[in-house]
Amino acid sequence: MIKHTFMLISLLLMGCNNQDKATAPPIINVPPVSNTPITDNSSENNYFILLFGNSHVASNDLGGLISALITTNYPQKTVSYTRASKALFLDERVTDPESNQLIQQQPWTHVILQAQKYSVSGTVDYPIDGALHWIEQVKNISATPILFPEHAQQGNPEEGTRVHQLHQRITQQNSSCIAPIGLAWNEALSQYPQLQLYRPDGNHAQLLGSFLTALVFYYIISADQQVTLEPLTTVAIDEITQQQLADIAQSTLAAYPACTA
Repeated sequence: MIKHTFMLISLLLMGCNNQDKATAPPIINVPPVSNTPITDNSSENNYFILLFGNSHVASNDLGGLISALITTNYPQKTVSYTRASKALFLDERVTDPESNQLIQQQPWTHVILQAQKYSVSGTVDYPIDGALHWIEQVKNISATPILFPEHAQQGNPEEGTRVHQLHQRITQQNSSCIAPIGLAWNEALSQYPQLQLYRPDGNHAQLLGSFLTALVFYYIISADQQVTLEPLTTVAIDEITQQQLADIAQSTLAAYPACTA
């Protein structure tokens, strides 16, 4: 059974995390982190998933795709998911009252954290204090933090690798799961270059791209080790393609384990 909560998204110009400015913004004053171990909630029968992010989280109802994958492959589980209403960067959420209230409102089992600022060119280093803060807050409520380094812009696979490496540096200071989204997209396009993962803007995901992203989160949240995916019948993606993308998600996670600490 899927239960979900939608709160109106204020996208404005927040559709991308990539930022390029002459100087980086000042570091946020947040409490020190404890770097405690990651809580594994994969065995829970009732998942409560919170998504912090921007339009990459909102596109094609990513939370709904994750939920459908879980309940289709594990009918005994229930899923409730909530997407935060504001499209904010992680550092902006630190002082956002709604975000701070929301994380305390449910017994969340998993919190997906997307929207760490980064430089497309790789020439600017943005503070990671916001990400570290939210990892700490998620651990404080015994939920599983999952960082979401988004896929690269079309035609620039190096960006996906660089963004993943940025999130790896974050987890060196405070351990967290990392969803290798950009790496999975790179692998999918390497194996199947004909796949239409991108919208015409070359940045946001088509349904096919969001489905691949959802698969990565599905395998992390559920810890599913089955080779064969029970396909979704509610999406306009054929079963063969669903299985191909599932294979890519699994092989990427085998090469880049999400939760290593």
